[in-house]
Amino acid sequence: MPTWQCTELGLSIVDDGDHLVIIKDGARHRAERVPPSPQVAAPPQPPAGPALEPGGTTYRHPTGGEMQLPPGWQVTQSQLGLQLVPPNAAYTHQGPAEVYTVAAQPAPGIVRVDDPRIVAYVDGGLRALIPTLGPVSAPVPLGAGISLRWSGRNPMTGAELLAVALLRLGDGAVAGVIGVGERPRVEARLPVLERIFASFRRGEGRRDPALVGVWHHWSYRGGGPTSASTSSETRRTMRLGADGSVVEGSSHEGIGNFTGRDGYGNMAWSAGYASHSGDGRTGTWTAGDGGFYITWSDGTQAAWQYQLHGVPGQRRLLLINPGQRAPYEWTEQPIVV
Repeated sequence: MPTWQCTELGLSIVDDGDHLVIIKDGARHRAERVPPSPQVAAPPQPPAGPALEPGGTTYRHPTGGEMQLPPGWQVTQSQLGLQLVPPNAAYTHQGPAEVYTVAAQPAPGIVRVDDPRIVAYVDGGLRALIPTLGPVSAPVPLGAGISLRWSGRNPMTGAELLAVALLRLGDGAVAGVIGVGERPRVEARLPVLERIFASFRRGEGRRDPALVGVWHHWSYRGGGPTSASTSSETRRTMRLGADGSVVEGSSHEGIGNFTGRDGYGNMAWSAGYASHSGDGRTGTWTAGDGGFYITWSDGTQAAWQYQLHGVPGQRRLLLINPGQRAPYEWTEQPIVV
């Protein structure tokens, strides 16, 4: 049996094949082999999207959504939301001959992307926009999602139309690509649209550090004839955390005064009311590229364009929505009235 000696320490070590025997000053000590510790598996990583095409780009939305665009394709903001623009988009005298959009919508309680409620929602919205479309096709599996189709005719040109929706479910929302246009053009784009759709993934949302803090909003309504006047006041606070949390609280006060007169013009009666209520909600926020987005804990979402004005401590935050007559104004300092 192999034997090793260390004269400085007075040790002898004998290897019998299964054990090491350590001998010192006549005492024998057995050392057993210990199997190597199992390696701890690395935590699973999110699946990577398809490889980026040479010359392509990755589009990242402030809310965290990502997709890969082939060479020449761009994303623009339009009244329809995010619009995918191919490098050689076709137009006619009446306008675009093809339109492609990317959209996402909360879907609380939905566990399958082919849920009839999802199909009915997309079908109703698209056919309300283009009434000449026929019935929606049955869902066809497409990777992790489904594909839907509609046929119809352009009432102005008579050209045959094709509409497609590529949908998938994730993070409590349904997201996808919707395209409509002259049939030959849309059919030619489908392979590219499907590659863009397959590249969808969820990344980390962006947050503008200039928005972190507590913001205040105040609004007042009042008026009415002298015999019936009402007024209401609303105060809101919105706390935007650096971690992406948002907490909103609000209080509402209302006052009403009513009077009545007899046939001689004398006051005959009067009445009034006063009310007070409050509420609150929580969620998450992201902001970037001039867009401000909130997802509340009940799944509802809100989006605005935003602008900051003023010096720190006295700034105004304007939230702008095309459907609003005036910006939604918040201030760093409470309004005193």
